[in-house]
Amino acid sequence: MLVKCAGVLVLVIFLFQIGEERQSVKNPQVQEQSDFSVEQQYVQTPIRQPVDVPESVLQILRNDKRYVLACAKAQNLSADQVPGMWFIGSQIHLDGPAEVDLVVQPRLQPDLRPSNRCILGANVGPFWIFRETPQANQLLNTGGHDLTVLDSRTKGYRDIKVIVIALSGISTTIYKFDGQKYERGPTHTEPIR
Repeated sequence: MLVKCAGVLVLVIFLFQIGEERQSVKNPQVQEQSDFSVEQQYVQTPIRQPVDVPESVLQILRNDKRYVLACAKAQNLSADQVPGMWFIGSQIHLDGPAEVDLVVQPRLQPDLRPSNRCILGANVGPFWIFRETPQANQLLNTGGHDLTVLDSRTKGYRDIKVIVIALSGISTTIYKFDGQKYERGPTHTEPIR
């Protein structure tokens, strides 16, 4: 009788594990990345499932005055010559499982020519978030050391936390969706210890 009960218990555990594996395959949010860092190759949060950046998003990035155009000029490139290899994307679900959004950041490769290193600063780099529609819609353009897509939501979209590390301290800002794009919330700064 004891052997029969143990066999049934093993079978139940086995079936439970199969059910969990099937559940994680059906729900993309279980495995999607939500933590990003400018130090992709040095930290525990590299881009785990990179995707190429679509042409509609590249057109917006190539005209980014804050980060990309100055770097392109330093490399003697026009905006339309900025290569797609300068960027790396990761799919994320900000509103729900039916839509796919994109977190984009500079691709870090030491041998990348022409180099995109001039996009990055000391402990800081850009993060862009796009809603994938027939024409890309930029939801956020910010800089920081780390970006985390949170589980909390505003107007249906997941909130975003950005951390900036500077001599003045470590600053944390939460961005919330306003119905059209992400708006910067209050920033909390703590001194570096």
